[in-house]
Amino acid sequence: MSIVDGQLQVAIGAGFTGLASPEKFVGYSGELGASNWSVLLANHGLHIEILIDPESPIGKTDAAAIKDVVLESAITTIMDFEDSVAAVDADDKVLGYRNWLGLNRGDLSEEVSKGGKTISRVLNPDRTYTSRDGGTQFTLPGRSLLFVPQRRPFNDQ
Repeated sequence: MSIVDGQLQVAIGAGFTGLASPEKFVGYSGELGASNWSVLLANHGLHIEILIDPESPIGKTDAAAIKDVVLESAITTIMDFEDSVAAVDADDKVLGYRNWLGLNRGDLSEEVSKGGKTISRVLNPDRTYTSRDGGTQFTLPGRSLLFVPQRRPFNDQ
């Protein structure tokens, strides 16, 4: 894969081909032609990132050196504080609000033990890309927008 005059090109046999809808190619990350870079496509407002790495175990086996495809599946997440949280006392409420603050700031993390190993689980960072023409950079959020629906008070009339 390569980018020529702002267009995504894919080698096929002795020639090259582009996308059927070239406007869906919106940018890339990393150094073009390096061993680890990605292509960013957009369709109906959602993004598709194609990760290219010919040195990865999966990329080694693929003719296009694709190691993974990341699909943006949601741009918002509904947060429900009523049915899914049991905050009975002050300590529970402090923990709940501390987690909520960590989600909003993007710095929530948790140590998890599995199979005798401890790993740190963290939220995805924002991702920076270069536009298809190579002129500007832009950032996509690594996390979805948190949406808290307003509940109507119970009306017994």
